[in-house]
Amino acid sequence: MSALTLGCHFAARPEQRDIGFVCQNGHRLPFSGKSFTHVISRVSLNYMHQRTAVAEMVRVLKPGGYFGCRFEALGHDLLLFRQATSLRRRLALLRDLALGLIHDGTGWQRPCGSRLTGGRAFATARRLGNMLQSLGCQVINVQMVQRRGRVAGFACQMVILARKVRDTANDSRETTG
Repeated sequence: MSALTLGCHFAARPEQRDIGFVCQNGHRLPFSGKSFTHVISRVSLNYMHQRTAVAEMVRVLKPGGYFGCRFEALGHDLLLFRQATSLRRRLALLRDLALGLIHDGTGWQRPCGSRLTGGRAFATARRLGNMLQSLGCQVINVQMVQRRGRVAGFACQMVILARKVRDTANDSRETTG
């Protein structure tokens, strides 16, 4: 389902009075806490510092608000590696795979603004679900994107839906332009 289709679905709900969409840097959203009823992230989380971005997205959610995220999982990295034809591309993909495995195993991810450039880290439903729960969200649904399939038994893309049920200390932080 495309982002626009999903947005139209939300906008068509009878309880919606108005709806708008914004595209912002997920590491530092320029909005006050508890500003939005829905936050949607479509396959961008893999290219950000995941804990920072998820904390920011949850911070701007109102209590009772929904967080929806589609992300690339381990199977995606394995698929890209299998399809790569050049040594240079395979080495870059091995770096990404290693970053994802380190992140999954230890929780460590390069800090925002690191001098190390490039790369991405796959996400897992378990890690993302744990992050969301620690930030006051209840995970409602997790599912594999069927048309993306599996590689070596690992899903390529996943979708997670959560609802913010309680405020955390991070919610009180206000941003300044």
